[in-house]
Amino acid sequence: MLQARCCVCDGGKTVYLVDRQVDDNQIRNHVLRKSMDGWQVPSCPHSGPSIGRDSRGKLHVTWFTLGRTEREAGIYYSVSNDDGKSFAPRRLVHANTAPEILYSTLAVGSDDTVYLAWSNLDNNSKAQVFLRTLSDDGRAWGPIQQLSNAKGNAGRPVLAVSKNQLHVAWTETHGEESRVVFRSAMVSK
Repeated sequence: MLQARCCVCDGGKTVYLVDRQVDDNQIRNHVLRKSMDGWQVPSCPHSGPSIGRDSRGKLHVTWFTLGRTEREAGIYYSVSNDDGKSFAPRRLVHANTAPEILYSTLAVGSDDTVYLAWSNLDNNSKAQVFLRTLSDDGRAWGPIQQLSNAKGNAGRPVLAVSKNQLHVAWTETHGEESRVVFRSAMVSK
């Protein structure tokens, strides 16, 4: 399964894609690609980054990394104000509490609020889904909210924003059972 994420802009004329590129030495790095005429991309199919564009043209990106040390592992965020030519220094959104790869996704609301969801371990060592928002000025992260309370594990969240509603879906597994959970909430403008 390809885990690349894309953002279609300008009425479909411009497509931004973020994914994991694997080099000849099997080193994986996150990359941003921009296309105005279509392309084929060799990419890594596991735990890719997520991207969204706000009404001001800023590109918002989030990703997971195990890092060089255990303390560096977590979900990170960055923003580009110049169409992806450069990015602000990365900001840690949530440190990793799991000995495994996390999955993150983001969506940008019509008011330019960035919604970020990810999976990580809770206090009972169960994978759960968490959510955090970034204000439209890009300065303040809201509190971390745990969205799921799965008996087993919850993961692979996806987000969508339509008008003043935030929609979140994820998969929950418990033993041999699995199900998709869908939640919606009103968001302020």
